[in-house]
Order: sequence, then structure tokens, then C-alpha cells
Amino acid sequence: MRNQLELAEAIQRTLAGLKYNGQTVNFFFGRIKNVKYPFIDIYYSSFRESTASANMWNDISATVCIEFAYAKETEDEELYDFAESIIAPLKSGINYVRGVKNHIITPNDDFDIRIIDGYLQILFDVNYQVDTAVKVAYDNLEKMQNLDVNIKKE
Repeated sequence: MRNQLELAEAIQRTLAGLKYNGQTVNFFFGRIKNVKYPFIDIYYSSFRESTASANMWNDISATVCIEFAYAKETEDEELYDFAESIIAPLKSGINYVRGVKNHIITPNDDFDIRIIDGYLQILFDVNYQVDTAVKVAYDNLEKMQNLDVNIKKE
């Protein structure tokens, strides 16, 4: 769940400041209990993790769904017009942060845009790697070994 949450937060950071007709867009991840329009809900139609290279990295492949609505009743044309406002920042790259490391995740170019039940849905795929706890511990140990510290007892 940590990787899913971190990716959702990265997408939210990437889309921060997004406005619809001058109104700030509200973000949700998962279940929406109290809708505040306009909103974006981020969820995954698929999310796969596998450990690679001696347990040092997690390979992650996800199909992300970003759902947008500006009101209870929406017009398809307005939703389609707003789609590019969401897609453009994502194409520039998603700023993913884990610990002290930042990297940019570039989504695959095939953005699927559709309208379902008055909601704009944008689906796209991402593939990336993140360090595991084993890798972080190894890096920290390596840093400690590279320190040339002499402690003298006086």
C-alpha cells in the first residue's frame, strides 16, 4: 500500500495548483466520503510490484485512473476540454519522492480519455523502480564504511 499511496501523492503534487474555472480542484485517493466539487480521484485499475536484483529494487507497473468531475451534472464537451489541463503536466513527468531521493516518472504516451457517468476518466500506464528497505540499509551501511573517522581516547 505504501507504493500506491506514494504514487498517488506524486500525481497530486504534479497536478497541484490545477484549477477549473478559477476554482481549486480537490484531490481524493480511494473512497470519497464527502464530495467537494471540482474534484480529482486517483485510483488504479491495476498495480503490480515485483522485487528485482537481489531484493534491492521493486519494479512497479500501474495503470492509473484519474477521475474528474466539476459538478453533480456535467457536460461531456467541458470535460473533454479540461482533459488536456490534466494530461499536460503528467506528460512533463511525475515527481516521485521516497525518503531523500526524488526522481521523475514518465508516463507512457498512450493516455486513454473517456466519459463515464458524467466523470472524465484519464487512464495511463507507468513503469518505474523504487529502492527497497534492503537497498536503503545497504546504502546507509556503505556510507558509514566510507567515513574515515578516528576516535581518540584522551
